[in-house]
Amino acid sequence: MRRFWLWLGVCGLATGAVCVELASADAEPAGHDCVEPERPADMRDREAVAAFVEAANAYGSCLEDYIDAERLAARRHTQAADAAIDTWNAFAATL
Repeated sequence: MRRFWLWLGVCGLATGAVCVELASADAEPAGHDCVEPERPADMRDREAVAAFVEAANAYGSCLEDYIDAERLAARRHTQAADAAIDTWNAFAATL
């Protein structure tokens, strides 16, 4: 499959030129930037354990947000593919 890259130049008088790269659907998705917390060395240290639990909850929330965003992107790609199939089927029906 070919990769197509679209360069869209958007120019503004005050800000200069800006180019935005839009990657094709087969590009690798960006990985998450969630940071896994380190377990405390001493699990008897209540403050360290409380900080770990808070960091672990934040880590889980970060991963959930990443998963939700990736699933949404996948749904949008599936919808675009389905629309292309419908377009082809409508064209083929006229032949």
